[in-house]
Amino acid sequence: MKILILLLVLLFSCSVAFAGYVEVGGFYTPTTKTYSGTAQASGTIVWAPATGKKIVLMGLIGSFSNAFATEAQLGTGIKSDGSGTFVDVISMLCLASGPIVVTSGVPIWQGATNGTLAVNTNRAVKGTFTIWGYEKD
Repeated sequence: MKILILLLVLLFSCSVAFAGYVEVGGFYTPTTKTYSGTAQASGTIVWAPATGKKIVLMGLIGSFSNAFATEAQLGTGIKSDGSGTFVDVISMLCLASGPIVVTSGVPIWQGATNGTLAVNTNRAVKGTFTIWGYEKD
């Protein structure tokens, strides 16, 4: 019985990874966005959803290489024209180069309609990360 349950869990997780995300009320296509930079980021938009959509964040993976401790934030509140107030969603303190992984089988965060995701760093740093999730009505 335990093996059957394990196989069903693996089958379900693989189908979600390859087919998209299914929620009550809809099917959503996975979306990935990548940020890469060497300068200090201040509200640099990484993901702007289609008009009338919300971002549902499922995870992120990335790394920063710097000799100093670097603070990086993924946040919302910045509009596509650059105005707005940054609101922290995920904070990272990077002490050395190496991967940062934040993921879950359920959404980590869901934004407001037309809300963007942006990045801030406290200094110039070479960094890259990929975020994934989907957009929904």
